[in-house]
Amino acid sequence: MGTLRDSILGVSDLPIEEVQTDEWAPFGVPFVRVRGLSAAEREKWERDLPDEESAKKITHIREKLVVLTVVDADGKQEFQDSDVKALGDLSGLVITRIFNAARRLSGMLTEAEVEAQANPSPGDQDDASSSESP
Repeated sequence: MGTLRDSILGVSDLPIEEVQTDEWAPFGVPFVRVRGLSAAEREKWERDLPDEESAKKITHIREKLVVLTVVDADGKQEFQDSDVKALGDLSGLVITRIFNAARRLSGMLTEAEVEAQANPSPGDQDDASSSESP
């Protein structure tokens, strides 16, 4: 039996989730695997974020996170930095869905976002029980 240090350093704890990409299903991509960032990856990601003054100058922020977090079945990155612009030409709806999953899996949601997910307002919920009058 190893030490606590050995036990912790031997952990493989990055969550992976399949995110539906219905818009890409006709092209053979019904979902992508999204992996949460490691502590080092998150640190680099946050260092690369612009400050408030230069925030309007950054481009492809969502696509850059997609590059870092979309992985294959073995957990290896599917995209490279050179794919950022091409990803920017795809559906913003899908890229945003992947981006939001990556943020959640990486612990990057704000307290307000976590609260909203835990206690959605009635307008945020799908109302599957309502029906239109004939």
